Amino acid sequence: MEKKEKQTFREWAENIWYYYKWLVLFIGLMIVFAVICIVQLAQKDEPDVDVMFVGPGYYLDQASKDNLGDSFELISEDYNGDGKFTLNLLDITLPQLETSEGKINVDQYNTGLKRFEAEIRTSDAAIYILDREYFDKCMELSLLTPISDVIDDAYLPENIIEGCGITLSELDIYSLPGFDRFPEDAILCLRRSPEKDDIDYGKSASAWDGNRRSFVAAVKYKKGSK
Repeated sequence: MEKKEKQTFREWAENIWYYYKWLVLFIGLMIVFAVICIVQLAQKDEPDVDVMFVGPGYYLDQASKDNLGDSFELISEDYNGDGKFTLNLLDITLPQLETSEGKINVDQYNTGLKRFEAEIRTSDAAIYILDREYFDKCMELSLLTPISDVIDDAYLPENIIEGCGITLSELDIYSLPGFDRFPEDAILCLRRSPEKDDIDYGKSASAWDGNRRSFVAAVKYKKGSK
């Protein structure tokens, strides 16, 4: 029996390419895509301020989002040191129904609730602006920082809600562009720091501290100041 001649590497490669070139191309493209994603994630800086809104009757067009960013920049700093100020806004707008007794929240499939439950576990948001219903949910889960833990007694606002929230429209910051687009009864609050939170939501301690400073500045803000 004639012995089969051993293939050279070139012959082996040509054989693989002939029979499996589309599979090879696909795997190659997937590797390139994965490398690009990893590089982009590695280079991505955390926003200076991360805000989450949950509530009804709210809409920000791009101009209003830009105004909100400008207003936050007015009271904030470049906490991540990348040479620019960036705001990340996550909004979960709940559907409403107009009735004879006024507007009521309707979320037939609990899409808002499901997204909220996902975001509190995965989102980097630290400053919350919430509908009362969702503020109460955050309180039940012990997610919020007591206001007195981050604001000196001399600057504590009146009518603090359950120790952890402030009605946004009662603060001077509500007069600034972007802030004035939130519902009047929306509640401003701050997520617990990562080391004190029962849920590991991915926020670094240093990034949370930058958000804390912006939160404090928003509460202390007075009309006509910087």
